[in-house]
Amino acid sequence: MCAEASLNARYFYEQFRHREELLRAVYVRQAWHVLDQVRAALEAEDDARHRLETGLRTFVETMLVDERGTRIVYLEAIGVSPALEAERRRLTEEYIAVLSREGDRLDQLASKPEQERRAIMIALIGATEGLVTDWLAGERRCPPADIVETLLTVFGPTLG
Repeated sequence: MCAEASLNARYFYEQFRHREELLRAVYVRQAWHVLDQVRAALEAEDDARHRLETGLRTFVETMLVDERGTRIVYLEAIGVSPALEAERRRLTEEYIAVLSREGDRLDQLASKPEQERRAIMIALIGATEGLVTDWLAGERRCPPADIVETLLTVFGPTLG
């Protein structure tokens, strides 16, 4: 790894104790950057329907702009360690919170019991993850706009 980057290993180990620490740093940078972009995009919209489309478009376009970072978030970081799994879980909870706040704006979802709303949020996150990992596989790589349209089809009926 260091040789490929023409970096003396000493400099790597001055910054990171081991490769897992580097993986976590890249994961955190990519994953939380995307979430920050989604939150900022949502602030610019008032209409609940437009907020849904804006949030999904921002998520997909921001996540897919850096394929290496996307691979780390969706493939490389899974099951590495309890610490990284805790970070992944923390991020998922943040997305559940964002989706839940958005759901409060939509009558169909706002009227559901909390446990059912949470299950819906997790299912929607899973649908998004499935489309992104399929895109990463590259066999049927489509434009990000197509992924957004598919997600709007999936999210739309659920959210009202």
